[in-house]
Amino acid sequence: MNKNYFPYFIGLFIFLSSLVILLISPRADIKTLIFFLFLALITTFIIKIFLHKEERKFQDSIDSLINLLQSIDLKEDKVTLKNSYLGTLQDEILKSITEKKNSKDEAINNKILMKNYIEDITHQIKTPLTGILLLLDLTEADPENLKEYTERIRNNILRITNLSDLLLKMSSLDADIIKMEEKPFSAKALILDCEMNLESLIKNKNLNLSIEGQGFEIIGDRRWIFEAILNVLKNAIDISPHNSMIVVKLQESLIFKSIFIIDNGPGIAKETKDKLFQRFYKLDTNSSGFGIGLPMAKRIMEKHDGDILIQSDPRGSSFELRFYK
Repeated sequence: MNKNYFPYFIGLFIFLSSLVILLISPRADIKTLIFFLFLALITTFIIKIFLHKEERKFQDSIDSLINLLQSIDLKEDKVTLKNSYLGTLQDEILKSITEKKNSKDEAINNKILMKNYIEDITHQIKTPLTGILLLLDLTEADPENLKEYTERIRNNILRITNLSDLLLKMSSLDADIIKMEEKPFSAKALILDCEMNLESLIKNKNLNLSIEGQGFEIIGDRRWIFEAILNVLKNAIDISPHNSMIVVKLQESLIFKSIFIIDNGPGIAKETKDKLFQRFYKLDTNSSGFGIGLPMAKRIMEKHDGDILIQSDPRGSSFELRFYK
């Protein structure tokens, strides 16, 4: 039934009911008929006014919601209507709009991120390839130094190979195609393996690597945690001055187990700390690294429900690899 006719229907119903009462009532008279007719008119009028107010209230809520959606700023934490008549509908609409906007923003950010990654990877590959081409020209122009040029070509090829290996590992972590093992192993033995792997780099800078603290066991994927510690240690070696010391400290609490890697480098500025875990970011642009090691280490720690925390001052930096129990 159309709501515009509803008040008249009620009024007609009351009037017809009054006629029935008049017919069956022995005391019925013209005054009673007029009374019921007046009652029907008053009832119709009251219902009509009530429905009109409700309709106006509903329309105002619709208009407010439309105005809100047209002027909405999704950056604000909370947006509310002055009239909460359509509060639930508003919440659902805002939720839907916010989700779609976030999805759109995420897609745009991912596109920008992918563009930057491709540019960085292209640069990382192009540099050694350009070097190889120049060295090949030199081998023809200066055959007397062929051995030196061949060695430099080999180093550039190894650099591309190492970059490819790092990118494959990083993409595997991002794609969640690797299932991390959960087996206990000695943290101290793992650090000794890392030290052995980096022995040539340590000797080249005449660094002293000291391991302190009581050993403990870590439950996780030894191969990947080895990769995380190795990359953090590489970073410490890279930023440490010659003839300095790097301390690896093992520490355990009731809540977590930590491996601290402490260097005597120049320290890291506060505004730079967050950038350390951005891919291809390097503190020293002249460094031979790719800027992938620390982001990979953080990703590996996240895969083990852990974290990497940084403390730094002008005397050096401390990287804490924290494993929660």
